[in-house]
Amino acid sequence: MIWNDLARESKLLFSFVFLSWILIGVLLLISPVDIDFISFAPLLVLPVILYVAAYYYLWRDEKTLSAMCEMIAAGWLLLIPVLASTYLAMSIGMPLADQELMAMDKAIGFNWYAFINAVDQFSLLAKVLDFSYITFGYQMFIVPLLLVKVKKFNRAYAFILGYGLLCYISSFIAIWYPALGTYAIMGMDQTNFQNINVQYAYHFLESFNAVRTGEPFVLALGVASGILTFPSVHAGVAFLIIWAMWDVKFLRYPFLVLNILMAVSAVSHSNHYLVDIIMGAGVTGLTVSIVSYLFLNSKIKLLIRQPAEALS
Repeated sequence: MIWNDLARESKLLFSFVFLSWILIGVLLLISPVDIDFISFAPLLVLPVILYVAAYYYLWRDEKTLSAMCEMIAAGWLLLIPVLASTYLAMSIGMPLADQELMAMDKAIGFNWYAFINAVDQFSLLAKVLDFSYITFGYQMFIVPLLLVKVKKFNRAYAFILGYGLLCYISSFIAIWYPALGTYAIMGMDQTNFQNINVQYAYHFLESFNAVRTGEPFVLALGVASGILTFPSVHAGVAFLIIWAMWDVKFLRYPFLVLNILMAVSAVSHSNHYLVDIIMGAGVTGLTVSIVSYLFLNSKIKLLIRQPAEALS
């Protein structure tokens, strides 16, 4: 692949990251949410170093290393605006939607109690789901590097931008569906289970409740957590990873199995309703359609890169 062919993709990803910071910054000015940037300083230093390294490796004509550095830097820079978007959404303070989400689960015939009890009966299954759940961050780091390594540059760019886009769409939808989640609503904690680890189900509640009061709230690295219930970002990213790795044949099925388990674990280990997972899949479908159009549509690329030749 000629490196110049990736100039548009690189600029598109960088522009998305830049606009993310601008938009979230403006929204923070008119909301009760503020960010303790000092606490996030380590997250801001690394991307600068990585972008410098990316240009250095590009100058050395080491395309793979350059792309890897760029992917990690862009993904890292998206963490703060993505996280802020979830807190901004919850700070609006719409009424809790737990009863509505429970009704949706019931309408599609899902019995949460039966599912949770079944998982808790099998120690190995509970441990596998727990492991799958915590692979989220590791996969976000590994997947774009693997895609670059196997020369799927466009898909790697699409994956990073897709992650940010998926999170922003989810935050927007979640404005109308703030929820405490299943374990909190059902009044069940660790004492009710032998094998399921429910620490992730309650970890977010302090921040979730605090940001919804309408009082000034400072988002710091030490208190930051995922606070969206509907849609499930965890499940959405799981499906996004399945899509991203599907084009890598020898890794297709390992990532398929792992991420189906990760999506399921959002119900068993992280306070989610089943409809959260279904909506997460829907958001992923929309996201994939957009990033495929932007990064993987050869006709669109031809029109942008060679407009005169394409239109003649």
